[in-house]
Amino acid sequence: MVDSEPMHELANDRYLARFGVAIDESLREDMMGRRVRDLAEAIAGRLGRSPAEVLAEREAVFWELLEGNGVKAMPGLDQAIAMLGAAGLRLAVATSGTRAYVDHVLDRLGIRAAFEVVVSGEDVAAGKPDPEIYLLAAELLAADPADCVALEDTFHGVAAARAAGMHAIAIPNALTAAMDFSGADAVMPDLRAAAEFVLAPASPPSS
Repeated sequence: MVDSEPMHELANDRYLARFGVAIDESLREDMMGRRVRDLAEAIAGRLGRSPAEVLAEREAVFWELLEGNGVKAMPGLDQAIAMLGAAGLRLAVATSGTRAYVDHVLDRLGIRAAFEVVVSGEDVAAGKPDPEIYLLAAELLAADPADCVALEDTFHGVAAARAAGMHAIAIPNALTAAMDFSGADAVMPDLRAAAEFVLAPASPPSS
């Protein structure tokens, strides 16, 4: 819904700079689309601090940046919601973000009512690429995962959706454009195009 990765990256860099530590590129890429809790656990040992301390301190930096920069919808979000809703599709949010963050985004963008179900990274024991978050969203929708389509911007998200038995459409952002999205059913330039792909009539079987 929003391109949060650049702000997360900046928050990581600013927080680690306090300790004279730079995040290496392999860890940076590995953490994209995953929970902040998982990042905190990954870097806590390097800083000599507990994961709980790192999570709280790093979140404070992120929220300071968020308040200063606001929330900007990804291209095509409003059109995609309108198109999918008009077609009678039921929508859910399944995000690695915290509950406070997803509530903030939904309220600021005025789109909360569009989603029947909201699952955050705090609602599951294991974050993406584990499929738990998508399986929970499907369960709360009373939907068969095989009938669900996930819209994702990282390969961890695509992997989670596919492991849950769902279809997956990738909509890369500037930071994830070079990722391997071969596991997705399709790669689309924006959310409107993704919605059009979802709603397109199935091709007839070849004779």
